[in-house]
This record gives sequence, C-alpha cells and structure tokens, in this order.
Amino acid sequence: EANVKVYDSVGDIINFIIKVKNTGNTKLTGVTLSDPLLKDLAGPIGYDGEEGVLDVGDTWTYTGSYTIVQDDINNDFVKNIATADSNETDPVTANVTVNYDEPGNPPETNRYRFTIEKEANVKEYSAAGDEIVYTITLRNTGNRALTGVEVTDPMLGDLTEPEGDTDGDNQLDVNEKWIYTGTYTITEDDMEKDSITNTAVADSDRFGPVKDSVTVNKAEDEIIPDPEIPGGAPEIIVEPEVPQATLPDTGSIFNTTIIAAIGLMLIIAGLFINKIKFIKG
Repeated sequence: EANVKVYDSVGDIINFIIKVKNTGNTKLTGVTLSDPLLKDLAGPIGYDGEEGVLDVGDTWTYTGSYTIVQDDINNDFVKNIATADSNETDPVTANVTVNYDEPGNPPETNRYRFTIEKEANVKEYSAAGDEIVYTITLRNTGNRALTGVEVTDPMLGDLTEPEGDTDGDNQLDVNEKWIYTGTYTITEDDMEKDSITNTAVADSDRFGPVKDSVTVNKAEDEIIPDPEIPGGAPEIIVEPEVPQATLPDTGSIFNTTIIAAIGLMLIIAGLFINKIKFIKG
C-alpha cells in the first residue's frame, strides 16, 4: 500500500507499507522480502518467534519511503513491486501504482515549456564582409523533459550542435540549457539597409514553436575632421561679393539722354571722316 494516490512534483515522498501474511496451515521458514525501489526498507514489525519463521496466521509488516525524481514526472506514474519468498513456497509479488497528478492548464502551470533567447556579439556593422556571431539559448522552464527539439535559423544556415545536453540523452531536460551558435557575413545588399534583423525558431514534439529576434544596425558614416581647424570642425569660407560697375543713378530720363548724345557724336564723327576721304580722293 502507498500513503498517497498521486504525486505532483520532484521531491515528493511516498511512504509504502508491505504486509506478508501466512495464509496456509503450516509455518513458513526462510521468509524474505525484497523491494528494489525502497532503499530504506525496515521490518518486519510483528516478528516475535523463531528467526525467519512465519507462523500460521501471522503477519509481518515492512515500511519504506521513496522520493520522486524527474523520470517519475516524465513517466506519469511510479509502480512499486515487492516480492516475498520462503523455503516452502514459490515467490509471490504485490504491486501498487501511484500516478502523476498533472498540473492545470497554462498559464497557471505547464508540464511542457521552454524559452528561446537570441543575442549578437556586436550592435553595429560597417562594411561588407563583417561577421556577426549569434548565440541562441534554449531553456526548459516546464516540469517535463522535451524531445524532438529543433532550432532553425534560415539566415544563419547550419548551426553548431547544442552545448548543455549534460546527460547526452538528446532531450531538453528540466532546468537544462542548450546553447547554439552561428555566423552571418554582411553583404553589399546589407550595406544598402539601415539594419538587419535575424529570427531563430525552436520547436519540439510537445511544445512550441517559440521564436526570438535580434536587430543589428548599420554604423553611421564617419565625418573626417579637418586637422587645421580647432576641434576638427569643418571650415566654412564665405567669399565677399564683388561689386559690379554701374552708372550713377541720375534718373532714367537723364541716363537715356546721355546715351543718345554719345551716339549722335559718333555718327557725326563718322561722316566727317568719310568727307575728308572723299576730298582727298
């Protein structure tokens, strides 16, 4: 018998009671009891006669306890089998099963759950050919081991095998952390953008998918300072405006009269020169 019908977490303790009774009509000798699950088996209680002899109608009582481990959470139950034997009989067994009490539905609790976190080793890139190293971390935050865990990241292609599978069972165990890495090389197309965003997705047989993204910005163009200017500030030169020659402003009518007089004088001079040439000719 077990003192409980269900358990709900690692560390729970189940107390078992095992009774061996002589139901025949002759005493039994060399009586033994084994129960591999119970490491602290104690008894028998009720033994008051010859050592190893179970008299007719007598009952021997044994006790022991068992502490729940993660495998019991994964398996959904604990089955305990006890075996009694004697010199006069074949072995007889008895068993009892204690079930895992599944928690309620999310978000209160969740048997299967894990998170993903993605980070980049730089915050900016500045030229084609620059490399960005990404780290992807998975954590089992539920209370059951996860199988069939896969991480995809189309931008990075092949990722490293996960670090952190401490027992090598290829399961993301409770409180276990798996770390993947991948590298991306900046392209000319990336230089035409202000930033690049990379998303990783994780999935499993029982929970998911979950995803996380990280953005790395393109560095701003650097302004080269002028070494001849204190503080390196760019030199700004303003050239003075060259004044244009103009006639004195004496009124538009007066300016027009002057121009007309000069023109008339040029015409008279031309006629006079031509007249001299005619006389000489």
